Amino acid sequence: MKIALKGLPEIKNLLKMLPESMQGTFTTRFFHASAFKGPMTLDSNWGGGTKEWYAVINLVTGELLPLPESGAMGQRKAPVLAALPTNFAVVMTGVFLGKPTSATIYFNPENLSPMLTAAA
Repeated sequence: MKIALKGLPEIKNLLKMLPESMQGTFTTRFFHASAFKGPMTLDSNWGGGTKEWYAVINLVTGELLPLPESGAMGQRKAPVLAALPTNFAVVMTGVFLGKPTSATIYFNPENLSPMLTAAA
């Protein structure tokens, strides 16, 4: 679901907490919200003009768990996230054909409903 960032300071602050390497890799007007449906391969390899970056964030403490680059030849295998605990989110940012895409935030389904209510 595509949602405007205007009027959602919690989401803006969450995106500002991303590591510097992820800043500038997403547009700042909209984001996509989705329920986490694992397992999810967190592959940050370039492919076909696209690159994605991932971070896991604790929605209560704000603790950020950036994930290392993965998937390219000679690099570590991309991690697979089988489940997402309550109060955690996966943030994916990316570049498509050299241009930033909207950030996508994957929420545990228990956290998604309250967030969507606040956005309405």
